[in-house]
This record gives sequence, structure tokens and C-alpha cells, in this order.
Amino acid sequence: MEDVAAVVEKQRRHIADIRDSLTNMHRELSAEAAKKRQQARDRRASKPGVSMALFTEGDFVLTAHVLSRANKLAVQWKGPKRIVKALSDYVFEVQDLMAPFAISTHHASRLKFYADASRNVTEDLVAQAMHADGGHLVSKLVKCRMGPETHTWEIQVEWIGLDPLEASWEPATIIYEDVPELVKRFVLRANSDAAQAMWASLTKTPAARQKSKPQRRRKGRG
Repeated sequence: MEDVAAVVEKQRRHIADIRDSLTNMHRELSAEAAKKRQQARDRRASKPGVSMALFTEGDFVLTAHVLSRANKLAVQWKGPKRIVKALSDYVFEVQDLMAPFAISTHHASRLKFYADASRNVTEDLVAQAMHADGGHLVSKLVKCRMGPETHTWEIQVEWIGLDPLEASWEPATIIYEDVPELVKRFVLRANSDAAQAMWASLTKTPAARQKSKPQRRRKGRG
């Protein structure tokens, strides 16, 4: 018959084995989740499209302005204008050449080097083949939904330098990983059941969910 010390030691080893198994399982799940997020990023980065031109400060460019016509989007090129500041490798501040010399922000995919023959030419957005996502910077989170095809939470994102009509639906997990504070402020601002449900799904554990869950604002208060 085993003495008390032997029984206690056996239970201790059993608990240690369970703890190690749970740790390994969590590590594998985390690695798999990270792998899926990277695959989603790779899919976004590999969308068909032409290589974007490289711009520098001082370049003269045409800027694309999105028009809504019938059941499709079109682009009207305006300019020439001059690049006055690079906010990143892909986002630039562009200034009009005539008074009042207004400055606007544009993504590189919505710029092209100035050519007189291209002024005021309207092209179908589909024909442009400029859908590369690399380098886009988040401007605003618009709304969220449960993806009809992916069955996962998605956030509609407006991008710096792109027209609001070009807002796109992106995986909420990736947007949360890239800009967590923006997502948190979006959930607070949205004040909806859908936003709260999405937020809950983005937190990994009950403890983390309780710690980071934004408090819903009471309606009717300023």
C-alpha cells in the first residue's frame, strides 16, 4: 500500500504533466493562429496588380479622384500637382500648382507621373489594375460585420490617400493586431451589439476580455 508521500508525489507529477500538455497545446494554437494571420497578409499583398511607381518629393504627378457612375466606380485624373512631402514609402502630400495651393494626401496607387495627354482622362477603376494593398495606412474604421463568406469578423476600413468609396472589408483579427487602439476606439464609438461581440471575439481569454472590454456608453448622455 502506497504511503501518503508517494500518493502526493504521484499527484504532483500528474498535475505537472497536465500543465505541460496545456502549455504545449497553447503554444501550438498560437503558432497556428500567427501562421493564418500571416497567410492572410500574404494573400492581400499578392493580389493582381501592376507595380506602383516610386515617387519622391518634388515630382510632378496626376492625382486620381474616384467618381461614382451608374453601378461602377471610375477615376478622373487631375493635375499636374507636386509632391511636397512623403509620409511613408506609399503615402504622399501633394500640392496644387495654383492658388490657393491646397495640399491633399494620396496613396501611391492613386498617383502617376505627369503626362499632358493624360489630363482629365476618365478610366474605369477595374481597368486600372491598381489594387495592391501593400503600404496602405488606416484612415478610419467604418463598421463591422460577420463575413458572409469567411464567417469571421470583418471591419470596413478607409485608407489614407484613397477615396472613401474604396473602403474595403478586412479581417478584424489583422486590423486589431495592426492598430489595436483604433479598434478599441471604434468599438466605443460604435456602441452596438455587433461591435461588442466582435471585441469579445478578439480577446483570447475571459480574464483578458474582462480587462480590455470597452464599457458601452449610455444613450441619452452628452
